[in-house]
Amino acid sequence: MLQKLIKIVKVFRKPRTFIVAFIAVNIVAVMVVWSAKPDTHAEAKKSMDLRKKLEERERIKKNFFDYKQSNKEKEVKRLPDIIGIGVKKCGTGSLLEFLLLNPAVRPPNQGKRETIVGETFFFNKKFDLGIGYYKNLFPYVNDREKVIEKTPSYFMHPPSELPERIYNILPEAKLLLMVCDPTPRVFSDYIHQRIRYQLYNDKSLAKYETFEEYIDHYLPKMKNLTKSWLTSSTMDNDQELEKKLSSFMITDRAALLLSTGLYFFHIQRWLRIYNASNLMIIDGEEFLNSPGPVLEKIQEFIGVPKLVLHEEFMKNPETNFFCYRPLSESQLNNNVETIFDDFRCPGENKGRTRNGAKPMPEAISLQLRNFYRPFNKAFFKKIGCDFGWQ
Repeated sequence: MLQKLIKIVKVFRKPRTFIVAFIAVNIVAVMVVWSAKPDTHAEAKKSMDLRKKLEERERIKKNFFDYKQSNKEKEVKRLPDIIGIGVKKCGTGSLLEFLLLNPAVRPPNQGKRETIVGETFFFNKKFDLGIGYYKNLFPYVNDREKVIEKTPSYFMHPPSELPERIYNILPEAKLLLMVCDPTPRVFSDYIHQRIRYQLYNDKSLAKYETFEEYIDHYLPKMKNLTKSWLTSSTMDNDQELEKKLSSFMITDRAALLLSTGLYFFHIQRWLRIYNASNLMIIDGEEFLNSPGPVLEKIQEFIGVPKLVLHEEFMKNPETNFFCYRPLSESQLNNNVETIFDDFRCPGENKGRTRNGAKPMPEAISLQLRNFYRPFNKAFFKKIGCDFGWQ
């Protein structure tokens, strides 16, 4: 830019051209100023688009609450429209917590017992109690609200006909399946179960005081159980191995930590009944790293208005997890300071192993990645999408 100024001065050295030179220099100065500024036009458009989204959301919410208030007498108890079927320790709790920020999504009634919100265990553990019992777990709702339950053990838990149970009773229900990299999932599950042992005397992992001890005992068992599949020429739809895994889970609960991550086998029975129109498979790693866009897609899939927006999520530098705070037009106008105490963040018991506070031993991580790699590859091929886990 300085070279341009020198050239202009040389060209316009004569006094009679002083005015022209003055104008030229000022033009260049303006160019310098504009070149130093960011693309303010793009920022302004982004801000304007967000304001429009917020205005539209307020309009939709007002209509929703007006309708709810004027149709109280028409509310009825209804079976779920949405079921989260798994996977444990892949973020299903945070997913439900964020979805419930949308007032059109309603969970089961909590009752007196201290349970995780949304988990009913009806189709795998309480089916004999009947539809009346199940229906009574849910709130009174109107025809613009969606009822949701999530029980992560549905995905891989016996009985083998569990998908048929759900479909026969709820043929119109939308299913949400959140899967995640099985290697960190195992470690997270182990830490969770050890805490359960300490708090509730759950003895399934009592004798394995370290993760290394658990892996040394169970990984060879799991390799032996799956080796026939790995050497088979037909590595698809192996119902025999499905049955073996199911039996193994029943007789040895601790084996669940490893067998849960064999998604390829568990997905088989679901894909015999469900497809992309009524089963949404979500990458838990993507949700962990960018929950906002994922939640917008889920709201669209389950048929509720997008009242939880991706712009409202921000990563908390202290926990390294995303938190939510609803935006308003006044906040945009006043440039409100970011205070994470005002945000809705995952509970303290979430992500114990995901923030680096309790790292997995590197040697164990390598063993697990080598074990799961062929099964991940088969799973990605089956669902037609590669999530790119290591």
